[in-house]
Amino acid sequence: IEALRHRCEQLQLSKPQAQLAVNQAIFGIDIDALTVMTARQQTKLSASNLQCADALAASDFGSFNVVVGNPPYVSIRELARSQTPEYVTDLRE
Repeated sequence: IEALRHRCEQLQLSKPQAQLAVNQAIFGIDIDALTVMTARQQTKLSASNLQCADALAASDFGSFNVVVGNPPYVSIRELARSQTPEYVTDLRE
């Protein structure tokens, strides 16, 4: 986000133009509501840019040019114990 904001400064965009550029370029999804709230406060991104959801199960977030992820490791056995069989099957596909 900082690199994008820096580029906006180089282009001499006004603050509203720079915020619009950031809001059109950065999106985030996390399953933890506290993480999403903290990210919103720290980045000043709009609520629609940072959503609380299961990114692996959701299919209605649109398309993206780049997806960056850092999911925690969860063994398939542990996942199978904590989720429905349909959820695990969908992830395998």
